Amino acid sequence: MESIEEAETKSADWVGVAVDHGFGSMAAIPISHNDVYFGVLTVYSRMPRIEDRERALLIEYAETVGYAFQTTAWKRTLLSSATPTVEFTLDSGCHPLLGLIAALSDESTLRAATVIPRNDDEVLYVTTAEGVTEADLSVAVDTTDSIVSIDYYRTDDVIQCGLVSELPVPETRLVDAGVSLSETIVSGEHARILSILGGETTIRQCVEALSDLCGDSSMTTLWTTDESTMSDAEAVDDLTDRQRQVLELAVEAGYFERPRHNNTGELVDTLDISRATFTQHLRAAQRKLFTDKIHR
Repeated sequence: MESIEEAETKSADWVGVAVDHGFGSMAAIPISHNDVYFGVLTVYSRMPRIEDRERALLIEYAETVGYAFQTTAWKRTLLSSATPTVEFTLDSGCHPLLGLIAALSDESTLRAATVIPRNDDEVLYVTTAEGVTEADLSVAVDTTDSIVSIDYYRTDDVIQCGLVSELPVPETRLVDAGVSLSETIVSGEHARILSILGGETTIRQCVEALSDLCGDSSMTTLWTTDESTMSDAEAVDDLTDRQRQVLELAVEAGYFERPRHNNTGELVDTLDISRATFTQHLRAAQRKLFTDKIHR
């Protein structure tokens, strides 16, 4: 920013503070390495302009810091039981929920904690919708080509629903690369996929998997941290994919709550499986989790 005094922002309080303290210009440089972003290096100068030589030095410094961050993160991952978490930010229509959020108000947010392959052609996003009414959400689904259908699980204090989209989607590409999904958050023009890397999975593999679907220009990768440990997820790791999917859907849809928000019949329709298959997987998942907790 060549001149702070000429800055135009929604809230210009910081401009007055900067000028009062003698700052004349500023620069913000992304801290990254190998297209993985860790943060932003922000520098203020008392001079009215940051010269090209200074900019080049700042960029080089930010790249050095990014290399140090990534090296430190890799070392910590290898020597610790902590799970490395990476956030992938997608735009330009790369995610099916971006088409839906575009048809809603600016205050709307979609949070998908569970993504389940429904069959060979479709995937189910178990989603919490914030800042939107059921009526507006239904209208938006009807006008969005990327969403096939919607099933409502609860619409009282919050809206929880199942959104069906056609494959392929970014989440399934990441799972195929060896990633565990944490949450997908969609708001504005971006979809943020929070993921936990597997033991042998690299960020480069994830980036390549997403690039094949979205292209390089539609994606940003941010390394974050997670204090959880591998031991916390051992019991869940013992579940088969279908057992985990059935259990996650049951929890998200309020199956275990009293009064129950959705019965077995409604959930099997969502997953496109039989009642007997659903019950079998759910009981097997519960038995494994309870056994692990009892004998720990």
